[in-house]
Amino acid sequence: METGIHNYAFISYSHQDIKIARWLQHKLEQYYIPNKIYNMVHKENLPPNESHYLRPIFLDKTDLTSGVLAEKLQANLDNSQYLIVLCSPNS
Repeated sequence: METGIHNYAFISYSHQDIKIARWLQHKLEQYYIPNKIYNMVHKENLPPNESHYLRPIFLDKTDLTSGVLAEKLQANLDNSQYLIVLCSPNS
């Protein structure tokens, strides 16, 4: 795994879909990877904290701190192992 990775995934979505994005973030972060699957997965594909949970999942509404918005978003995207894109008629 790359050194700068600290988010397991980054959720990109239309702000009109915030309820769905928050639901997805919560469900993913609460999902426990069963031992049988966890032990079969290559280490670089596991969450950066080496836990059995898919976290942290970055969502701007819950994880963004103050600063220049574009720079913060880009930094969190760059530091995420995966990108999840929610596609809807709103996006």
